[in-house]
Amino acid sequence: MAVFSPEDLKWLQDRINRTMDEFRKTDLESSPEFKKVQDQWSRLMEDFRSTALGRDTSIPLADLLETDEALIVRMDLPGVQKEDVELVVSEDLLKLTAKRSIEPERDADLLKGERNVTFRREMTLPVTVMGDEARAKLKDGVLEIALPKEVVTSKKRITIE
Repeated sequence: MAVFSPEDLKWLQDRINRTMDEFRKTDLESSPEFKKVQDQWSRLMEDFRSTALGRDTSIPLADLLETDEALIVRMDLPGVQKEDVELVVSEDLLKLTAKRSIEPERDADLLKGERNVTFRREMTLPVTVMGDEARAKLKDGVLEIALPKEVVTSKKRITIE
C-alpha cells in the first residue's frame, strides 16, 4: 500500500480540480452526464479531503459570477480575519489560503479541538483577468473578490504573406 504525504495528496487534488475546471470551459458542461460526473467527483473529493488531507484543512464553498466587466468570486470563510487570508491571482488562476485559529479558554482544558482550520482553494478562471486591479473584501464570514476582465482594446487584421 502506497503512503502519500499530505502535500502530495493536495497537489493531486489541485491538479484534478484544474482539469475539471478546464472541462467546465467546454460545451460538455451543459450535458446532464457531465453534471452527474461533476457531482460524483465533488462527493469523492470531499471524502478524500476529509480522510487523506486531515480534518484541519477545508475547501471553502464558493460561487463564481460573471458580469460584463468582471468575475465575482464569493467564498465562505466563517470566523476568519482579513489578516489571515492570502490571495494570489494570475491571468486565469485564483489561489486562496486562509487560517482560522480559535484560542482555547484560559480557565479550561481543551479536550477536543476541531474549529482551527486552514482553508485552501484554487480556481481556474474562465477568462483572463487583470490581477493588478483585483479587489477583495471580507464581511460577515464571506470573502468577495472582484476580478476585472482583461479588455480587448482592438482587433488587428493579419495579412497573409
